[in-house]
Amino acid sequence: MGVSFSACSLPGYAPMYTLGDDEMEVGLGIHGEKGLERCKVESCDKIVDRLWTKFANFVKAGDEVVVLVNNLGACTDIEISIL
Repeated sequence: MGVSFSACSLPGYAPMYTLGDDEMEVGLGIHGEKGLERCKVESCDKIVDRLWTKFANFVKAGDEVVVLVNNLGACTDIEISIL
């Protein structure tokens, strides 16, 4: 599950979609595809809660899971370290 505050833009092409200054895209694709929903920007804690709630719908107690944190190339080390 990804979260984006701006759209992907390939060299020579316009952004794939637009977001308002107060919006974020939740559940976007790894290649910049639109997400599952668009909502107002939230704090990091609330974003993680939102993602976890969606993810928890796909697993059940006792399942083994692996979590990979990928910054999609847009975050500095300091920003990604907040997670």
